[in-house]
Amino acid sequence: MAETALLKYIQGISFPTEVLAKCQKLQKSSKIYLFNPMLDEDGIIRCRSRLEKSGDLSFGEKFPILLDGRNHFVRLLIAWIHETKCKHAQGISTNLHHVRTEFLILRARSSINKVLRGCKSYIALFVCPVSRAIHLELTPDLTTFEFLLVLRKFISRFPSVTRIMSDNAATFKRAEKELEMAYRNAAEPEIQHYLAKAKIEWEFITDRAPVQGAFWERMVQLVKKPLRKVLGTNVPRFRELESILAEIELCINLRPISALPSEFCEIRALCPMDLVYGYHAKARFPDSSKMRMPDQGAAQAIILTKAWKRQQTVLNAFWKRFQSEYLQQLRSAHESKPGETRSLRVGDVCILADPSPSRSFWPLCKIVDVFGGQRTDLRQRSCMIQFGNGKIVKRPISMIYPLGFSEN
Repeated sequence: MAETALLKYIQGISFPTEVLAKCQKLQKSSKIYLFNPMLDEDGIIRCRSRLEKSGDLSFGEKFPILLDGRNHFVRLLIAWIHETKCKHAQGISTNLHHVRTEFLILRARSSINKVLRGCKSYIALFVCPVSRAIHLELTPDLTTFEFLLVLRKFISRFPSVTRIMSDNAATFKRAEKELEMAYRNAAEPEIQHYLAKAKIEWEFITDRAPVQGAFWERMVQLVKKPLRKVLGTNVPRFRELESILAEIELCINLRPISALPSEFCEIRALCPMDLVYGYHAKARFPDSSKMRMPDQGAAQAIILTKAWKRQQTVLNAFWKRFQSEYLQQLRSAHESKPGETRSLRVGDVCILADPSPSRSFWPLCKIVDVFGGQRTDLRQRSCMIQFGNGKIVKRPISMIYPLGFSEN
């Protein structure tokens, strides 16, 4: 009854003349004249079509309800269908298919496109306090149910989790309570024994003390600031964003955090992925910006879609932003006092600032010698650096960023 009353109210706003005329003897200027409208037994305007003779379709598919896509309530209806039936993960065509099972909306594609562009999603960021590795999960909303799904996927991928720290967000509080209830209500003795052995401890930081979560706040800024600048208002689809976040996670987990002892000219650095997985990832998905596009007339030509190119553009732009901000953080991390910077030493393993390398590639070098300038302030001006292939070059100090820990 409530749904019927709401639909009649919406149609009364969008089609007032047609409702008063009860869809009889409509003028050709009416915006629903071509849809051959009629009133059903509940007084709702529906349209007739050739599908009414079909025996396999439902009544709603044969006689869909007419609505105007410019109405605010119709936009809310589209958003509800997108959330409940499409699970925030489908495009315009799939949403249009679900809409047309019951409704015929004027300007449907345009309205669905506007709803999808305004659809919100959230990123759950997990940070390991030991290795500083991160894991990113995309979730359609902030409900406890969705967060528990995200947490379950995370624990399934990383089953060694024994302790979780977080801030005091309401979603986290409710999730912790539900998990506690699940632990207590397990009936089987085997399940109780397993949960008692593998139970995860959840700790919340003190209210209004964000400094206690500094290690994850730093990673939030490393992800959020470049992503916000790169995406702007041009936000990709849900599934596209999931793929983009997975590659962003790889870029961040491959950042060098400490130098490793090496022999001869080999220069190696430890990254979070080495600590989490035990190996250094070398496989990369091809970067479209480095690929040579075949001629249009080639028989077996590979066609890269606009969506694929858009993803690569976003990832390349994110990499440049992230690389710049991470290098700036490395430089400031060595300052014991504001304005003071630790001098470079022979043997330090550093990162050379180079705007040309591919994603996730950090050009490492070792300090061979340090030189001062022509001035009398005794400040370091340039240095000799050695690459992994043995090549030695001279570079200014401004292009050198020391790692957090060196061999010395």
